[in-house]
Amino acid sequence: MLQNTSKLYIAITMDNLMRELEGLKISGNIMDESLWSGCIDLIEKSFVPQKQCGNERPCEEKDFREYRIIVDRNLRNIKSMLQHIIQSRNEANVQIDYDNILVKTFAMNLIYLIGEMHEKNVWNTAESVSISKELTDCFYQLYLYLDISQFLMENNNLSMILEKFRYKLQRDNWKTYPSAVTWYKWILLQLKKSNLYDHIREVLPTALIIIDDYVSENVVIGLECLYQIMQHSYMKKGLIDTGYADVIYHALERLTHQRNARYVVPLYSCLTNLLDTLDIWGNNLNVFEWTKRDEILATLLDNMELEQDVELRHVYMLSLPQLLNNIGCAKWCERIARILSEYCEHHTDLRTLKATLETAKTYLVIFNLRVAAHCIPLYTAFLKLHFDLTETPTFDMGIMQNLEDCICLLYELTPSIGCAIIRDDRMHLMIKSKFQVQCLGDIKYLEIKQIIRLFDKICNYSPTTLDVKMFFVVIIALLLIIYEYYKYLSSKPPGTPPGVVGLPLIGIYWYCLWYDYKFPYRWFGYYSKKLKSKVISCYLGSFFTVIANDYASVKELLLKEEFEGRLSDAYFIKARAFNKKLGIFFTDGDEWREQRRFALRHMRDFGFGRRHEIFETKSMEELNILMDMLKNGPINENEKKIYKDGLALFPNFLYPFFINNIWEIMFGYRFERSKYGKLCYFSEKAMKFVRSGDTMGGATFLWPITCSFGNLFSFTDAMESNYIMLDFLKKYLYKYKEMHGENGEYGFVGSYLNKLKESNIPSSYTEEYLLLTLLDFILPAIISTSSNITFAIKFMMHFPNVAKKVKEEIHTVVGSGRLPTWEDRNKLPYTEATIRETMRYETLTPLGVIRRCTKDTTFQGYFIPNNTTLIPNIAEINHDPDFWGDPKNFRPERFLKDDGQLNKDFSLPFGAGHRLCAGETFARFMIFEVFATLMQNFDFSFVEGQPTRIEDKFPGIVITPAETWIRLKPYS
Repeated sequence: MLQNTSKLYIAITMDNLMRELEGLKISGNIMDESLWSGCIDLIEKSFVPQKQCGNERPCEEKDFREYRIIVDRNLRNIKSMLQHIIQSRNEANVQIDYDNILVKTFAMNLIYLIGEMHEKNVWNTAESVSISKELTDCFYQLYLYLDISQFLMENNNLSMILEKFRYKLQRDNWKTYPSAVTWYKWILLQLKKSNLYDHIREVLPTALIIIDDYVSENVVIGLECLYQIMQHSYMKKGLIDTGYADVIYHALERLTHQRNARYVVPLYSCLTNLLDTLDIWGNNLNVFEWTKRDEILATLLDNMELEQDVELRHVYMLSLPQLLNNIGCAKWCERIARILSEYCEHHTDLRTLKATLETAKTYLVIFNLRVAAHCIPLYTAFLKLHFDLTETPTFDMGIMQNLEDCICLLYELTPSIGCAIIRDDRMHLMIKSKFQVQCLGDIKYLEIKQIIRLFDKICNYSPTTLDVKMFFVVIIALLLIIYEYYKYLSSKPPGTPPGVVGLPLIGIYWYCLWYDYKFPYRWFGYYSKKLKSKVISCYLGSFFTVIANDYASVKELLLKEEFEGRLSDAYFIKARAFNKKLGIFFTDGDEWREQRRFALRHMRDFGFGRRHEIFETKSMEELNILMDMLKNGPINENEKKIYKDGLALFPNFLYPFFINNIWEIMFGYRFERSKYGKLCYFSEKAMKFVRSGDTMGGATFLWPITCSFGNLFSFTDAMESNYIMLDFLKKYLYKYKEMHGENGEYGFVGSYLNKLKESNIPSSYTEEYLLLTLLDFILPAIISTSSNITFAIKFMMHFPNVAKKVKEEIHTVVGSGRLPTWEDRNKLPYTEATIRETMRYETLTPLGVIRRCTKDTTFQGYFIPNNTTLIPNIAEINHDPDFWGDPKNFRPERFLKDDGQLNKDFSLPFGAGHRLCAGETFARFMIFEVFATLMQNFDFSFVEGQPTRIEDKFPGIVITPAETWIRLKPYS
């Protein structure tokens, strides 16, 4: 490298994120090293910057607002720089040393920048994309290559560029560098697939990292990248040789259990590609291939069979043909025919119908003779569909052609099937008509026009006297059926509590909604008083239900062994748990007892449910971090979202504290403050889940068909939030296994993984059960504790006299030199009484968790048959004037004896009996520490326009307070 220097004039903008070039002047000899150094520096300063906030959500333009202001100008300047270099080289007629490290680095940086900008995105403009294409042409001119792949495959350049930018594609970084993922995807498209054989280990891990995410947009990108890697035969052999095929299969198989329409089609494209790979290479792999194909098809059919969501039905049907196979899928023939018939008879949109008929054609061609035993339901469905289409004023001719093709195939399948069809009068009339149709691309003759005439005849038939009589007979029969069904629903088993006459199908749920749409459970207390009975019965939907409404009956209900069952077969309950009976709080039976016993026994070792010095010390450390944020202000963008300028967002600012404490017990470590954004994201999804349900169960619980109506009854919100939380837990479970292997010694997760290694363990011990157990403990640890604290602080603002007494007690006993601890609880009876009064006044679970009677028994003198649904109306007993005297008043003194010490708590906020909330001790400890600390250190005041009324709350599985900003002022 020789003589003159380059002059680069750069003006600094964008607060240290980018430097915008105001002008660019390059002169002198292109062999000068400073030229290339300056050019490298220029391009590096033009890379898309790191995404600074919101790493748990897809990118938006606002994330790169400042960068977009100058990106076009930067790219134009870089283009001018390249053109000048090319012109200087041509004029000087010199040969550039392409093996020089600076020249090569310049080329890599340029390729990276082109890859970032090659398509329209949130960080660039249409002009940027156009300029990037011009930069590509300049690259070819400068380096004399025909394509990018040629450069990458020379002199190990691909490995070098991957290594140079690998830090942006690592598991913990790639979400903050979304443009790096775009570049990675682009690079895969540029490479000739045969050249990837030697680079599998370098390119594959990134794709696996991206698909292991809970944001659907990212999963789609990862699947597209994975497909690019797998589609060439050279790569397929490489996947087998390196052992990556099995790794990819397990990564993809996990996604098949998730209900997300956005990535179903690319997912099954990848799986089909992978299974074909395993089929090709080696006879010994055929058994593996057929086994895996069988598993994948079974999962897909499970998803399809009861699916009512329009988008999911469409993408499932698009994916099914990829898996149909005339050897490996023969045993699913009947089931596939049943699904095709159902989709044809209840078609929801034309896209899905078209895909269904295309799949049916594939099915009929592949399975051929095996269809014989299952052709009649398909034939009937096709006839009905043909009639529906011909009665539609305008219909898609392509759909009609596909339908007629299917009828052709059914008719010509075998002589036996042909005879069966000909014996049908409708088909007999059809054959007589001699109507030509084009079938599967060839002209074949099938007499089907008469079927249209037949259905026209049915529709336009002029009724005779006999027809009129038959019509009235049918109407009367229907009325009798409805009456008998109404009698069944409105009646109740003999000897049961006094009841309410409901309506067919919906029971008394309509009455509850009419009484109080937002909190329908309040109707139970109202009707209990109207019937003058503390125990009443009714039908909730088709569930015969008994409700206890006073302390004695509720306490007996909670303690009775026969009432320990759960409605674990409910569609909503199973849908949240991979369509299985998993978890702690919504299951029953021997598996539940075994799993609950194991969980509590091992969680106690880490401080859950008992005094534990190490855990209490770490909890105080976490509380000190919370106080540091409140006193000294936030230190990052995530904290600014929940606390700023002396205002705290309740309950959100409490989420990191509570989830970190339960996370310590489960995983044996805590998240740093820089990761609080992830904790808040998880907690917000938990809040969305509980608000999507109903303490009574709601429509989706009572009538599973309502789950098919998308988000009309919040089912979609609930399931989406549920599986985002499960994916979050799954991600950190895999991280735990990577860190500690299978011999975990940290937290409950380690104990459970050790249990999985044992021989002869019960079949219920699985990683799926572990995930639901984690969710069942973590979710209430966040929601119930943060909600109770928020309600308590609201009460302190509404009742300043109570707040004054609490503060005086804390400062008398604890002072201001240290924070309150669990040891102080017995010395702060008024503070504890205030917490109990909060939980009484605002009962978070008004009906507890609904129970089920496991065998015939008696209750309060009444007969209770097996499988009766049982509801303890805890909210009613907590507001019973006969029990509390003045339940509408917020009066902590009701929990104190005359000497000022605590008396017995009759409010039952955590239930009672064997199904007592497993986290009661943990929750009481957390709530006391946080409430006492906040009251010790701050005064609270309303913020104008914020929902700080006591009535500002949301219904759901748990009653939760509305998010509200509250002003915190240091107590003096």
